[in-house]
Amino acid sequence: MHKLLQRQLRRHLGGIGAVPAPLDAFIAAVDEAYHQSDTDRAFLEHTMDKASRELMDRQRQLQQALAKSRETEHQLAHQALHDALTALPNRVLFLDRVEHALARGPRSGSAVAVLFIDLDDFKGVNDTMGHAAGDELLRATAGRLRPMVRSSDTCARLGGDEFAIVLEDANSIEAARIVAERILATLRETFLLGGQQVFVGASIGIAMAGASETAADLMRNADLAMYMAKSGGKHRAVVFEPSMHAMVARRVELEQDLRGALERHEFVLHFQPIVEMETGNVLGFEALTRWEHPQRGRVNPLQFIPIAEQSGVIVDLGRWILAEACRECMTWEGVSDPEHAISVTVNVSGRELREPDFADHVRRALKSSGLPPERLVLELTENILVANDQAMIDMLKSLKALGVQLAIDDFGTGYSALSYLQQFPVDIIKIDKSFIDSLGHDGEESPLSRAVLSLGTALSMRTIAEGVETRGQFGRLRELGCHYGQGYLFAKPMPAQGVPSFLKLHRSEVIPSRDLKVLNGHGPDLVVLPPFGTSMQERLAGAAPAEVPLQHKRALTAV
Repeated sequence: MHKLLQRQLRRHLGGIGAVPAPLDAFIAAVDEAYHQSDTDRAFLEHTMDKASRELMDRQRQLQQALAKSRETEHQLAHQALHDALTALPNRVLFLDRVEHALARGPRSGSAVAVLFIDLDDFKGVNDTMGHAAGDELLRATAGRLRPMVRSSDTCARLGGDEFAIVLEDANSIEAARIVAERILATLRETFLLGGQQVFVGASIGIAMAGASETAADLMRNADLAMYMAKSGGKHRAVVFEPSMHAMVARRVELEQDLRGALERHEFVLHFQPIVEMETGNVLGFEALTRWEHPQRGRVNPLQFIPIAEQSGVIVDLGRWILAEACRECMTWEGVSDPEHAISVTVNVSGRELREPDFADHVRRALKSSGLPPERLVLELTENILVANDQAMIDMLKSLKALGVQLAIDDFGTGYSALSYLQQFPVDIIKIDKSFIDSLGHDGEESPLSRAVLSLGTALSMRTIAEGVETRGQFGRLRELGCHYGQGYLFAKPMPAQGVPSFLKLHRSEVIPSRDLKVLNGHGPDLVVLPPFGTSMQERLAGAAPAEVPLQHKRALTAV
């Protein structure tokens, strides 16, 4: 650069040999400045390029962070409005959908219906198979419910074992009922949990939106209808009616009364005999709880037992029943056949078995009453068989170590636990009445009934048929090899003071008139007495059960 400037100056100065020193110094300064400018420009360009790259990197980072934030926000919004276990909408989103459906209904002229779905016996699965199996059941239930609704409808899990569906274009209550019946049908099918077949079913409440009802009103009405379905026997759908509010109010009152009933001594025990099918000998009695309410009269056990279990009252009530049944059984020794020691059967709920000190309480009841352990039968529900809960298994083993007998109640009705029978210390299986009803009728007998009845023999367990009411059933049960029977054919449940008289009558002894009054008192639990002067064996082989004829009552009264 410097040399180039010198040549240009010489040309302009007329060929002077050398550029004057001042000019040369100026040229040198300009050249140096030019080089410095190139350096600065290169540095500036480098700096700007670096800053540009950093800015672009930062922009990409910000975009990624923004995308991640949006994704997180979407996930949080989804989690806030959906159930984590089943991925169904949760209660919050469901109520929002119901509100939108109610707002749209008047404009579109469509009706809105809500179905409130509650699984039956879900607690039994949770208690016996564990919470992992319960979660699996809930996911499987959600999978079956999704195809039941249209894209315009919403299926949600409200919490626990409760689900709900809003039908936005339900033309009528019948349309909603059809959907409910389809749901009941699909939930009646077997669930496979941990390699085991489980039957659950559901109870469904249906509510149609009225002119001024809110989403909360509609949900409450559907919930009430579901409760009525469950109270009416489960596995059904019920449509809401305004009168149900009063029914629920009565239930709340009943629960309040129940909590103090034990302290007020309002519970009594009645006993129903269990009879040997071959000989007619009385094996023992099942203790059945009766609640004698001072204002309501006798309360049906189907009403108060579920409330007792839900509220926890069943624990204290069960302890009283056990102690009282053992004590009563010991009072029968003087009148029972010395060759056939009478046993007593006590029902035990899963809630009681969960109490850590339950086995200790059984031990204390036996000790205080003096009842030999082998004469106490603890009756458990069938779902106990499918327990994979080690605490429950240990409890059953502890009870067997005491020497008591274990029976499975209502066998064959719910949990298909046949593979577990030989793994548990079970002595007796009680065949549910539903399998007995079809016996003794030409052309109506179910092969399943025969299979269930023959199972006990195959497994070397004693079988007791529940709900035996006719001689035809009795005869068929004997043919099938059933060991024992219980039902109105033999006797209705009787008060404790009536048991000695029943045993005397069974042994063809004379009954004092005061005992006869107990046996034939007024009320729904009258004992069905055999014809006067006949033994149980003669009765079963001959005439149908009947009360003592009037002339015989008079004769006994005169004794």
